[in-house]
Parts: sequence; structure tokens; C-alpha cells
Amino acid sequence: MVRRDRAGGAKDAVRQDTAVQVTPQQADLVDSSAIILHSVDCAQNTRFLLQDYIQILLTITAMTLALTVDEVRSILEPAARGEWAPFMEAVDAEVRWVIGSEEKSAANMTGTYNLASWQSEVAIPLAARLDGLPKMKIESLTIAGQTAIAECFGSATQKNGRPYHNRSYVWFLKFSPESGKIIEIREYLDTALVREVNLNNELANKEDGKG
Repeated sequence: MVRRDRAGGAKDAVRQDTAVQVTPQQADLVDSSAIILHSVDCAQNTRFLLQDYIQILLTITAMTLALTVDEVRSILEPAARGEWAPFMEAVDAEVRWVIGSEEKSAANMTGTYNLASWQSEVAIPLAARLDGLPKMKIESLTIAGQTAIAECFGSATQKNGRPYHNRSYVWFLKFSPESGKIIEIREYLDTALVREVNLNNELANKEDGKG
């Protein structure tokens, strides 16, 4: 373990110790904690181990990046107006997005996706059979650590004129404490309704129905 008797070397110590995995943002936060530690070091003539720096670093990081209801609402609430851009921007490109079951079904649109495959195999085909992506109204929202649990009501109009009212949306959204992006989604919904939409709304361009 690396010992430092001056707080100014904390950041370098973190980077030199290959056994410690920290992000660039976390490394920068060491500077803030180092100022405090340096003062204590000078006053008490105490030598702090690297683990002391890391512990304070992780505490500061957790406080800085703690997930909040307001943060999640800012991402989800625009979708109630049909504005999906804020949500999509919050999703990591390599997200593990599981809809209903990990087994893929084109008719039910279940399976495991990343962001690109979700857009091509779920979002585009579904929107083509509706008057756009459903408007998602938040019914309830709970935060548990870095996970948000959202119950939503999705509504739209099918191409055949019938309403699309999917009242069974439940999203488990796991956020990365490092990037703040959504890295895992488990989505549950009325897949029977999705299947009905797929079967009862023909597309002018059959290519839009792939997925």
C-alpha cells in the first residue's frame, strides 16, 4: 500500500496504484478531499494511508451522484408529451434492455436489446403502427439506491383507429454512479396488447415491420 504524508500526492497515488479502480471524475474528487486531509496531517502529524483517501473519495462520489426523484422525473416526464429525446439521451448505448422476457419474440417485442437494437427492432416498428411512440405518463416513481422503479401508462392511437392504452408499463432503471447514464432496464408491459397491435395494423412498407 502506498503511503503519503502530504495530501498533494493523493491524486498521483490513486493513479499509480493499479489495484485501485477509479474513474477520471473520481480522481479529480480526490483533490477536494486532499485539502481537508492535508490540514489534518499538518495539525496532527498523522500519515494517512491511500485507503483513507479512497474512502473519502467514495463518500464524496456517492453524495455527488446520488439518484433523486427530481432527476428521474426530468428524464421521464417529457415522454408524457411524446418527447422522448431526454430519456433516450440518458440511456447508455450499451444498455442491457430486457423487455418482458430475455427470449426474443418479434410479435410481442420481447427480448434483450442495446439502445441501437431497441430503436430498430422495437421503437421504429411500434411507432409505425401507432401515431408515434406512446405518450408515457408516470403513475408512481420510487428510488432504491441507483435504481428507479417507474409505473407508467402508455397511450397512443393505432393506425387502424383503435386506442392503444397500455396500463401495465413497469420500468426498473439502473443508473451508473460513474456516468449517471441508464445502464440496465427491465421493462414489463402488456405484451398481448403489443402483439395485437403488430397483427392488426398493416404497414404500407413491409420493411418497417421487421424486428
